[in-house]
Amino acid sequence: MAMDSNNKSLKNNRNRSSDFILNIIANDDGSVHGKVEHCKSGEAKYFRSLIEMTILINEKLDELEQEPANQIRSWTRRPIPISLKGGKVL
Repeated sequence: MAMDSNNKSLKNNRNRSSDFILNIIANDDGSVHGKVEHCKSGEAKYFRSLIEMTILINEKLDELEQEPANQIRSWTRRPIPISLKGGKVL
């Protein structure tokens, strides 16, 4: 029964612009590869590592001009919001 409600929930959420379907295949040597698909556009890309998968997802979110929930650190300088200043670890 719980599985049915999870499947219904997944189907209801597929129209959001930031939803992805991940097909990840783990190899015997510890490496991974697979496919990431953006649900709304149907666009799919193949990846050869978890880092590449993360980059593809982040690029799609940037293309849609959405802020990812967990931003990837980068070498570019960005202003730090005042709410994050004051002794908190960034």
